[in-house]
Amino acid sequence: MSNRSLQFVLMLLLLSPFGAQAQNIPYLDGSQYSETVHNGPPTVVFFRASWCGPCNSMIGSLESLAARYQGRVRFLQVDVEDNYGLQRQLGFREVPHLLFYKNGQLWTQLTGAHSIDRIEGQLQSILQ
Repeated sequence: MSNRSLQFVLMLLLLSPFGAQAQNIPYLDGSQYSETVHNGPPTVVFFRASWCGPCNSMIGSLESLAARYQGRVRFLQVDVEDNYGLQRQLGFREVPHLLFYKNGQLWTQLTGAHSIDRIEGQLQSILQ
């Protein structure tokens, strides 16, 4: 297989529903959203779609941060294809979208793909 063919196959895998998934970050259903994010530790909610290349590119960084901040910050993910009503209710359309909660209140949010350093900066602010 040529390099060009291999690059094409890898791109298809990243963009397909069978591409990257955040295996170590639990999924959150829209019916449990409010109760879950408004109670408990500081929380980061990752809104994503399986077809979203930028979402898939962030998974490794988010899983790394989830492991690093285990016990201090809860990481959850929401599939927007299954929870479109929740996405609309929260007032955004773009993915990837990260919501950061502190003391049960929305603290800040990031839209689009961001570096691990930028996300970690937001984590530090919710832990202060």
